[in-house]
Amino acid sequence: MRKFLLLLVPLFFPPSLQGEVETPTFQVKSEQLVLYYMPSCPYCKPVVAKIKRENLPITLKNVSANSAYRKELVAKGGKAQVPCLLVNGRAIYESDDIMDYLDKNF
Repeated sequence: MRKFLLLLVPLFFPPSLQGEVETPTFQVKSEQLVLYYMPSCPYCKPVVAKIKRENLPITLKNVSANSAYRKELVAKGGKAQVPCLLVNGRAIYESDDIMDYLDKNF
């Protein structure tokens, strides 16, 4: 009888009521996201526009306005190419790849 009752628990009580933690289907990323860009770069413009339009939680760093950001980009990403999205320290170059990442994760 006890085994029978244990088998019925999932039918009557969803996992959230059984004390288990459910993984949400849409997860707000706890990742550190930083976009290095230049306002005059034609490849950066659509990426920056999407981030601003959708109010995404991404720090924008203009490498043409701040030389420290350029040095930081080279140190963390390995090269001074923009746009560059750093996701927890991993560099994603190429605007199409960045847009794909944003589409899939936000």
